[in-house]
Amino acid sequence: MMPSLPFQWHLLVLLINLGGLTCLALSSEREGELLLKRAPGKRLRWVLRGGGWAWLAWALAVCMLKWRYNFGLVLWLGWLTVAATALVFSVAYWPWRKRGARVLHGKPEPAVQASPEGITSLDLKRAWHLTLCLSMVGLPLLFAWLLYTRILTP
Repeated sequence: MMPSLPFQWHLLVLLINLGGLTCLALSSEREGELLLKRAPGKRLRWVLRGGGWAWLAWALAVCMLKWRYNFGLVLWLGWLTVAATALVFSVAYWPWRKRGARVLHGKPEPAVQASPEGITSLDLKRAWHLTLCLSMVGLPLLFAWLLYTRILTP
C-alpha cells in the first residue's frame, strides 16, 4: 500500500523536477540563448548542467525516502513527465520568441485572409488553439479534483 502523504510533497517533487529541467534547458545553446537573451558560456553551461542533474537526483531521493522504493520511482517519473511537458510548452510559446520571422517547413507563413464578418483565419486558429490548450490543462485538473473529492476524502 502506498504511504499517504499530503499534496504538498507532490508539489515539492514537481517544483524540484521543474527546477532541474529548467537548469538543463538553460545549459543548452538554443534554449539558453532564448531564455537568457545571450549564449551561455562554457563554464555556466557546466554549472547549470550539474545543477540540473543534482536537482533531479534530489527529487528522486525525496520520492524514494517518502514513498518507499516501489512507489517513489513511479511518482518521480510521473512528476518528471508533467514538469517536462510544462517546460516544453512554455519554451515553445515563450513571449519574446520572434513570431514574424516564422518559417513553416521552408515556406513563408501564409497571409491572413479576412472574411466579410471581420473574423480572420488567424483569429479562428487562435480560438481553436486556446480551446485545445484549456482542455489539455482543464481535463486533468478536473479529473484530479474529482478523484480527490470522491475517493480521497471520506
